[in-house]
Amino acid sequence: MRLSWRLADEGMNNLLYLRRYLVRHIWLILGGTVAIFIGNWFSLLIPKYTGLAVDYIRSDSVTGRGILKFALQIIMFAFLQAFFIFFMRQLMQGAARRIEFEFRNDLFLKFQSLHSGYYDVQKVGDLMAHATNDVEAVRMFLGPGIMFSIFILFLFPMAFYRMFSVNFQLSCYSIIPLLIMPFYVNRVGNRIHKRFMAVQDQFSLITSIAQENLAGIRVVKAFVHEDTQKNVFGQANREYIGRNLSLARIAAGFFPGMHLLAGMGILILLWLGGRLAIKGHLTLGELTTLTMLHMKLFWPMFTFGWLISLYQRGAASMKRIYDIIKVTPDVRDTDMTDFSITAIRGDIRINNLTFSYAGGEEPVLKDISVHVPAGATLGIVGPVGCGKSTLIRLLVRLYNPPQEMVLIDGVDVRRIPLQTLRKHIGFVFQEPFLFSDTIHNNIAFGVVSVTREEVIEVAKKVRLHEEILSFPQGYETMLGERGVNLSGGQKQRVALARALVRNPHILILDDTLSAVDTETESAILSVLQREMQVRTSLVISHRISSVMRADEIIFLENGRIVERGTHEGLVALGGHYASIYEKQRLEEEISGFENNENGRGEKEISHGINGRNKQTTQD
Repeated sequence: MRLSWRLADEGMNNLLYLRRYLVRHIWLILGGTVAIFIGNWFSLLIPKYTGLAVDYIRSDSVTGRGILKFALQIIMFAFLQAFFIFFMRQLMQGAARRIEFEFRNDLFLKFQSLHSGYYDVQKVGDLMAHATNDVEAVRMFLGPGIMFSIFILFLFPMAFYRMFSVNFQLSCYSIIPLLIMPFYVNRVGNRIHKRFMAVQDQFSLITSIAQENLAGIRVVKAFVHEDTQKNVFGQANREYIGRNLSLARIAAGFFPGMHLLAGMGILILLWLGGRLAIKGHLTLGELTTLTMLHMKLFWPMFTFGWLISLYQRGAASMKRIYDIIKVTPDVRDTDMTDFSITAIRGDIRINNLTFSYAGGEEPVLKDISVHVPAGATLGIVGPVGCGKSTLIRLLVRLYNPPQEMVLIDGVDVRRIPLQTLRKHIGFVFQEPFLFSDTIHNNIAFGVVSVTREEVIEVAKKVRLHEEILSFPQGYETMLGERGVNLSGGQKQRVALARALVRNPHILILDDTLSAVDTETESAILSVLQREMQVRTSLVISHRISSVMRADEIIFLENGRIVERGTHEGLVALGGHYASIYEKQRLEEEISGFENNENGRGEKEISHGINGRNKQTTQD
């Protein structure tokens, strides 16, 4: 037999991962197995007593009472069969739904545990397809797949035993088509597996395209790119339909083939059995029993083909999911982690740090050394792409820094438990992400318990409280996706409030106030200055006004520290920092002069209008 053992073994190995879930619900599965056995037992009594009833009707001693007795027995067996089949479905399908719930949750937790670098190369839509479509295919294998496999496992030997007990030779002839089934299923099943894999891959692509377009719908509309994106999605969708039709064509031939095999068995049974009945070697009741038993096998034969399809789909989906499950996060707690560390003070020391991203040819950071004592503030300035954000991401271990190069309180950050490290750091990203939830919940995100008063307090610190109250539902206002109903500056201040409400020992601001006006920035910085006095702070900004009060400022260029010192010292140095400072100072002076001129012009116009109105009144 030509069998694709590699695909079968690989699929089975992946599906064996699910045994841990099956063990948790073993009693439900065992209960369902008992119900299957008893249900099949009563199911096979129906052909037996039907055959006896046929022979009884043809006998000379037939009575209405006797016929009624057979009818009541058959009805009772049918009722008991239905009763146990009902419990079979309740128990087995219930176990599958519980496993689906646990499996999807575990997959989501796996998504949460994966390092940032993994998501740099993965599409969100693809991962969403794994968590929905693929998990559903696995559930179908665990529910109907296992349930009907056990059903067939019991039914076939029980039915064959009863058939052989009636007429061994005739039964052997009638099951010849069943021997053809493994060859037929192997040939078609492997093709179904490959085509289903292709369908799932294309479904992931469609999901990714849809997700990206919905997330960036404003950019699409702003650039009048609707028709182009429609064509891209349409082409991907046509390919998806084509692959589904290809799968449907082979599946459409698969099930009729199963019907044909079953029909051939019935044909053999009726042809040979009819001849035996005519010769008197077989009673009509026995032929009826054999025919009904063979018909009992017809549905499992049909189901067997469907089960092969379920297995192929489940194996394909499980392979895609298992490719995620077996990923070991680069950033995780390891044997070198010291779990006795439960808090940090915030003394930061970076020693000769050189770092490159995976696959990168040139280091992003080169020979960086800096010391930030606990409670001090470090300002980080530099052009775009100089490594500012990378330095911060290494500190909070979004990426792993080289050993003994990034220390907090004298301890390598790779030895500090991730939960402890990130629990005591308030990180405001350059591009704030807000959830589709209330403003209150967005600010309180990540804190186990926080009161409305605490949320209001931090909102006031970032000059956001009055603006929140101007919304119809105040702090209970629901935000759209990624906070779309807030301005850029409001998003940044919500993210800043979210960091402050945690009361972290280390506060990291990555160009946090870039979207607010200078007046609001000045007011927020005056408040933050007090906040920074009680915690270690790292401030990244392209605005000198955000870092000029820092205890030390470093200027990065091409991944290196090219200047360092206080604001006054760097201005006196007359280098890159001083050049940016002078440029921004002149821009502010020009902006202020223009505002004053506009304000004075408005006053003069207003005075002139009032004067003319006054003169007209006197006239």
